[in-house]
Amino acid sequence: MGMEDREWYRDELRSKGKKPSWDNFNASMAQPPALTEGEVPRIAKVATPPSDIHLQAQQILDARADASKGSPWPMLLMSFFVVNAMGYAGYLFLR
Repeated sequence: MGMEDREWYRDELRSKGKKPSWDNFNASMAQPPALTEGEVPRIAKVATPPSDIHLQAQQILDARADASKGSPWPMLLMSFFVVNAMGYAGYLFLR
C-alpha cells in the first residue's frame, strides 16, 4: 500500500465521519492524578478482542501441533523387530 493509497483511505474514513486509528486512544480518567513536574500522563489504548482470522489461525496451528505429536507405538514395534532380527542373525552366526 503506497503513501497515496493511505492518504486516500484516511480521507475516505474522514468523509464517513470516522476517526483515524491514532484518535481511538482513551485518555479519560475518573479523576486525573496530580502531576508533578516532568511527569507525563499515561494513555491506554482500549483492548480489542482478536479477530476471527486470528482465532482461526490459532486453531489451525493447535491442530497441526496435535497431529505432529503422533504415537510412539510404530517406532517401538519397529525397534522390537530390528532387535529380534539382529538377535536371530547373531544366533545363526554363532551356532
